[in-house]
Amino acid sequence: MPRRRCTFAGGVRREGRGHPWRRDRPGAVRRAGRRSPCGLWNAPAGLPLVEAALRVLRRAGPEPPAAVHVLRSFIAFLIGTLSREVGTAPSYAAVIPEVATSRAADLATSGYPAVAAAAAELSVCDHEAELCFGLDLLIEAVRRRTEPAA
Repeated sequence: MPRRRCTFAGGVRREGRGHPWRRDRPGAVRRAGRRSPCGLWNAPAGLPLVEAALRVLRRAGPEPPAAVHVLRSFIAFLIGTLSREVGTAPSYAAVIPEVATSRAADLATSGYPAVAAAAAELSVCDHEAELCFGLDLLIEAVRRRTEPAA
């Protein structure tokens, strides 16, 4: 099942990365993020998507108030992840190896022990892996909150 989730979310990611507004209007993802999580609920064109998502969530267990929070969290996560990737937030994912190596060396000697220990990971960003990890983390959190108490 995790692979299937990543495949779906990866499709959303690919569509967002390849969309013309990404090149022509670089702030479009950021602006969409400010409007979508709450504005989508009232837009007639968005209601079928909201309906489908809430039906899936309701089958999983959350009551309507929690289901709305979950939906908003997932939308915010997807928009934030895509925003980071398309360049509206810092990322070192597309750098050449020498730049990544130099960045890792700078972080390793930053004087911050936790940063130094994670320098290799902080110097690059695999967007697909980050998307899958975050999605699995969110799903597991929702699962734990909606499971009946033992």
